[in-house]
Amino acid sequence: MARPAVYLRAGAVCLLAGIGVWGASAWEQRLSGQEAAARLLAAFSNSDDLTEQQATSEAQAQLELSRANGYARRAFLQIALANPPDARRLKAWEQAFEVSLSQVERSEAHALFEQAVLPAVSSSTDPDVLREGFALMERWDIAATLSPAENEKLARTLVNAMLRTDDTDQVGGLAYGVTEVAALVRPAVADELASLLVSRSIEDSNASVNDARLPALLALEPRLSDGRAAALAGQLTERIPQEHNGNTLRTLAMESRGLVGKMSTQEAEATASNVVARIAAEMNPGVLAPLESVLEPVRDKIGADKARELALQIEPRIILEENTTDLESLLGAWRVLASRVSGDESQPLAAMLLQRMNMPADGVTLGRLASALAALNARSALSEAGEILIARMRTTTNADDLARLASAIAALRKKLPAETTSQAAGILVRRMIAEQDSGAIGAMAGALDDLDESLSAQEAAEFAAAIAKRMATESNAEALLNLGSGFLAVVERADDEAAAGLAAPLLARLRNENRPDTLRTLAFAIGAMADELDPAQIHDAAAKLVTAMTVETDPEALRSLTAGLLAIGGKGEKAGAENFNKAASILAARISLETDFARLHDLAASLHALKGHASPSASLRAASSVAARIASAREAVAVDALGRSLKLIAQDLDGPGAAEIGSTLAARAASETNTNLLRAYGEVLGSFPVGSVNAQQLGQLDRLFTIPNAPCEVVTRAKDVDAAALARQILNPLCFEDGWTETVAAFGDAFKQELVKGDTAREEGPASDFTQLIAKDDDDESSSDSAAGSGAAAHVDFNNLSAVLDPLRPRELLTAGSAIPAITALLLVAGVIFLILAKRKIRH
Repeated sequence: MARPAVYLRAGAVCLLAGIGVWGASAWEQRLSGQEAAARLLAAFSNSDDLTEQQATSEAQAQLELSRANGYARRAFLQIALANPPDARRLKAWEQAFEVSLSQVERSEAHALFEQAVLPAVSSSTDPDVLREGFALMERWDIAATLSPAENEKLARTLVNAMLRTDDTDQVGGLAYGVTEVAALVRPAVADELASLLVSRSIEDSNASVNDARLPALLALEPRLSDGRAAALAGQLTERIPQEHNGNTLRTLAMESRGLVGKMSTQEAEATASNVVARIAAEMNPGVLAPLESVLEPVRDKIGADKARELALQIEPRIILEENTTDLESLLGAWRVLASRVSGDESQPLAAMLLQRMNMPADGVTLGRLASALAALNARSALSEAGEILIARMRTTTNADDLARLASAIAALRKKLPAETTSQAAGILVRRMIAEQDSGAIGAMAGALDDLDESLSAQEAAEFAAAIAKRMATESNAEALLNLGSGFLAVVERADDEAAAGLAAPLLARLRNENRPDTLRTLAFAIGAMADELDPAQIHDAAAKLVTAMTVETDPEALRSLTAGLLAIGGKGEKAGAENFNKAASILAARISLETDFARLHDLAASLHALKGHASPSASLRAASSVAARIASAREAVAVDALGRSLKLIAQDLDGPGAAEIGSTLAARAASETNTNLLRAYGEVLGSFPVGSVNAQQLGQLDRLFTIPNAPCEVVTRAKDVDAAALARQILNPLCFEDGWTETVAAFGDAFKQELVKGDTAREEGPASDFTQLIAKDDDDESSSDSAAGSGAAAHVDFNNLSAVLDPLRPRELLTAGSAIPAITALLLVAGVIFLILAKRKIRH
């Protein structure tokens, strides 16, 4: 039987061997990881303009990095953040590094932060290093995983570093970091850090540096205690009367705006006095606007007597001010104060503004003065202001001034006698129907739209009839469009019984008209009364528009006629389904013939606008023709351009139709070897409805997900897609960011988890010119671009995603390297067992 010494020696040997194996393995992995990290980092370029070959090479390096062990990934980030040029290499692939470095694992992300990001941002002031470090911190939602003490330690480090430099780029990078951690800082620490920033701001005359620090202070403000916020606001606002540098003054005002709301009534009134004193004395153009912004947060804490006193101090400046921008700021400050004054006490305030209105002034100035008066409840003064405006409207010859004066009356209409607004509307309508200048008619129509709510039904009918009479004979398309805008402003206020009489001259004009833009305007005007008109009249009017479409080849003209058809028949069934179906067929036929990409997109937008009114068969024919061209295209730019049109039509396909087109494109993509073309095909597929591809087709598109900036959203287009397939793309560092975010959103839906906050919707509605007579113009978009607005930027909840993703992570195969922990554990367990046996032997 073995003696105790034998067991002791065996236990010691096993323990030492286990520690040695672990240490040697860790040392070897660390060295190999550093070598791999340096090699992989060298594969990435600083340039934003890469050839496809360079992008492919970097993508391969990105994949290798994502599969590397923790030592290599950690070393990669440490090396990259140790050198500004290397930090810039991270910028072009931020999304990829978010995935490949962390492997979408919150514990890995936290370790990377602790061991690589935190040391870098704590010791560096280089803007590139700071920016990339904090960008990764934001992407990984690191702040949410830190304790309050850790957040506060980092916030202190950053603020102290900000105060040691005047380099605005460095300060800006550090301030970015403060905004990341400020939300979890305790009030006491926020008080301390904000006090340091405010003290430096007051001492420092460099407005640019103070502006760079501003985001940090604004981020800390919500965490401040009320007492400290009020004290800091007092320090800042005390400087306002003495500061003469306009830039510094602007910064002081911005810094104090978020703080002054925490003041007591006494402090708020003292602050308001300081600000008003500066407003009354300030003569530099452009400086008044930030001063005005300080008054709004303290308004509710200013007493009525104090408010009246301060408003009276501003009024002499209002009377003398000629600069329209500064006058607007003065009136803004005056309105804040005047809104606190009520009843008879407001009469002196009103009297001085009326004095200013009686002085020579243009329509802009009078309009602003009248708008300021709206803050008061002095009805007699407001009535007098209305009379002044009406008198000016009767004598002015400038159409723009006339429109501004009418809009000023509209701003006061709730506090003016009804006859005043009626008089203003009557003056506008008479000038409109006598005016020959199209632009002037447009300005007056806009003002009439501001006044219409105060009109009686009879007045509205009379005004609409006068405008319709002019529209029946107007030959200038632009003038007719602006008259139509004015008509729409008042006709909605008229009684239903008046509709037939008002529509008669417009219907007669439409029957004899052939110009598409004119037909569109008339259709919008008639469409406003469609519910009250004879169905036969609406059907015939719709048929007239469709007949015009049969002989028209210009996409812009067809767009106008489609908009008119929707306006006249889109509210009900009176236009007839056959008219909508015929219009859709005409557009589908033109789409199959059109070769110009921009004109094709106009046609696609028109067809898309008919969604819900026409049979989807026309959309399927159009989509098939565009998809066939996409399948035969040999350049990515052509696929992209055609894809923009197909994306619009694809939204209108039914399930079988979308699957039919999706199958064609998936087969074409599966056979494509050119990376650019493959990506373009993927982006088109990714814009299709869910159910457009199936699991088998996805399996044939494996290469699509291995190219740089891969359109990974394609995986979400399959109906009831396997969660594991979504998980593979979430762990794919080559996904383009938008597609990756959409994939995460679909993954969250599968598990009923909100993993993405913000807007990830792809579907576009009809452009604004299909729904409004006069659509807003955007110089950055073509006439065919959709006017659909975008919501808040999407943000992925990284920590929640990591938790939901855990069960679906692929497990690595056992290798010699991955067996080291098991061998180490076996040796350590054996050592402990031998020691226990030795102890028992000794005891016996």
